[in-house]
Amino acid sequence: MWVVSLVASCTPPGSLSLRAGAALADGSIVRDQWGVPYIEAADDGQASYAMAWAMAEDGLPALEDAYASALGTAASGDAAKVAFADASAEIVLMCSAFAAGLNEFRRQHPQLPTRQIERFEPWMVYAFARDVGLVHSVINDAFVAVGVSATGDALFAASGASAQPYEVDIRTADGRAVHGFAELGMPFIREGFTRYVAFAASPLGADRSADRSADRGRQDVVHQWVSMSRAATPSQAAAAAVGGVDRVGLAYMHVSGATNTTAEASPASRMGFAAGAVIDAVPLSIAKLTAIAFDTRMHVVDTAVAGLVDEWEQVGARNSERAAALDSAVLLLRGWDGRITETSVAATLMAAYIDQLAVLQNDGAYTRFRALEAVLRGRTFHSTASWSRSHPLVRPVPSTYTRGSAVTPPMPIRAASGRYGTMFAYESGESLQRRVWAVNITAGVGGAVLSYGQSWDPGSAHWLDQAGLFATATLKPVAVDGAAAGGKKYRPALAAETR
Repeated sequence: MWVVSLVASCTPPGSLSLRAGAALADGSIVRDQWGVPYIEAADDGQASYAMAWAMAEDGLPALEDAYASALGTAASGDAAKVAFADASAEIVLMCSAFAAGLNEFRRQHPQLPTRQIERFEPWMVYAFARDVGLVHSVINDAFVAVGVSATGDALFAASGASAQPYEVDIRTADGRAVHGFAELGMPFIREGFTRYVAFAASPLGADRSADRSADRGRQDVVHQWVSMSRAATPSQAAAAAVGGVDRVGLAYMHVSGATNTTAEASPASRMGFAAGAVIDAVPLSIAKLTAIAFDTRMHVVDTAVAGLVDEWEQVGARNSERAAALDSAVLLLRGWDGRITETSVAATLMAAYIDQLAVLQNDGAYTRFRALEAVLRGRTFHSTASWSRSHPLVRPVPSTYTRGSAVTPPMPIRAASGRYGTMFAYESGESLQRRVWAVNITAGVGGAVLSYGQSWDPGSAHWLDQAGLFATATLKPVAVDGAAAGGKKYRPALAAETR
């Protein structure tokens, strides 16, 4: 069993340590019906150890793959170690305990299929978190909304995608109480909510944060996560959100109604539409914010179809026979309201048209007309291709795993890639996981869902158990009081004997 002395041996002088006599493995884990771990611990050390254990249960091979990829892109191991030496004592403690938990889990499970990393070190945990924070976390189809209900309650909703989002609830005896999403492989919750504040990466902040050379920024984004999960006042939330670096943004809503203005970066402005106009509708509610996050309309249709019709009419004036070949397709798109349904052929046609338009990139005259013409002549579209048939929800199986079926069964879904301007974003067969969550901070009521499931093991019951909820735009309730219903409590290092 890992104890205090082992943590102290891998932390620099002056760093935090576990409270006297407390073993790292003395924290506890309870899984809810979706496999989400609810962790109770004395402090951040125990919580980080338990978090590592839970993540390893859900996908140690996938975690190792992520580490190998992230550490391979770092300038060098020596540089990462230097950066870790400058980290705060609290962050050092969390990384050290997390590494200890991973190492102990692997020691007890030598049968696991991959062995890319001989031993996890604290600096690796920190380097991976920094990489997640400012390299791989450029917001994918992100949506952040803050608002106040008719009764004055503070509301917050967010969605986005990343490689391996991991939902977790943490409660410590020294006052930390947070529910949200980390990334598989790190002990830091990057977005979520406490009793006082809800927070998530601001799309504007992420767009400004892609510079790999900014070591200060990478340290600060990890510090932001830790600080925000402990914020209890508006001033503490504001200080955590700023973090000393103007390239890194967190959007937040405090229970008092205080907000960070970077939340105005709501969803993908690069698509040419602003959902902020939709969100301005009042009064707001969790149901209304959730409906916006799951909006199935392809907003890009507004500009894409208008330009197409103009070019179709211009070509028709010169070559009626050529334009006539597109008549039925243009009329189909022209009469479509832009909302995706499972049986929609217009949505399938629009997606193929937008993709072909991106290939042509305004090369020559009548680009829109020629893009649709190419779609109809090619093999990317068929007149009977419904949306659910051509764009189903299906989760690819990682090559690391050999258990389970080679192909997951496709599931109908009304979501589409964010490049089509759809709030309810999903790309068929993508390896990324989507997350959507909403919370009424004042009332302590919330919900969340992943596009696939909590586990990265195809043999797990939680590999695809949330997909049905996601596909039907449903949030599972979150136990904001920290109580997981129905699960059995166990200690990390004794999991094999007690589960």
